Amino acid sequence: MAAPIPPTPPSEPEAIRHLAQARHDYSLYQELKGRAQYLDWAVTALFYAALHLAEACLAEQFQTSGPKSHTQRDSAIYRHLRPIYPEYDHLHTRSNWARYHPQKPKPTPELLQRYETEWFTPIAEHSSRLGVMLTP
Repeated sequence: MAAPIPPTPPSEPEAIRHLAQARHDYSLYQELKGRAQYLDWAVTALFYAALHLAEACLAEQFQTSGPKSHTQRDSAIYRHLRPIYPEYDHLHTRSNWARYHPQKPKPTPELLQRYETEWFTPIAEHSSRLGVMLTP
């Protein structure tokens, strides 16, 4: 039995740019998480890593120039990347809480790990199956 053929990496310029930004944002997330400081910004960096992974998938799969707003992006992810929409939406909400709602609970290292494991990892795994791999 032949080994499965790995997905082809992105070739669309827009997808390549979004993938580079996702890697950049994820690196910042890891840095902030490792320091256990500014965890509100770590949540935001994690969300933006997910956002750019989704944008890279949309650009590669549908050759789109990309949504112009969060509302348009949410709709495009719901339509075209539905398996990851719930996780994406959770991260988006937690990023908004961290930035705009100081009365909401602050992320703890334990919560941050849960966000990564339960919400970010499924997005990264789905993207990887489409050829958009967070790690080179």
